[in-house]
Amino acid sequence: MLNGVKDYTQWKVTMTQEQRDYKMFEVLCNLDKRLEKVESKSIINTTAAFFGGIVGGISAYICVLVKSLF
Repeated sequence: MLNGVKDYTQWKVTMTQEQRDYKMFEVLCNLDKRLEKVESKSIINTTAAFFGGIVGGISAYICVLVKSLF
């Protein structure tokens, strides 16, 4: 964890219940923000994957043609 505590048992002993609840709330909010950011870029990722597949398919086809000639 980023609060200087190495494991859960030490974290549970060191912090009060209210502090632990607030840290868990912060973690969940941070995860929510990250997921929203990833999900908002789905169109860009899908488009890039589509065109990457096209480029990969064309290059594989060219390699098969070149190997068949030699």
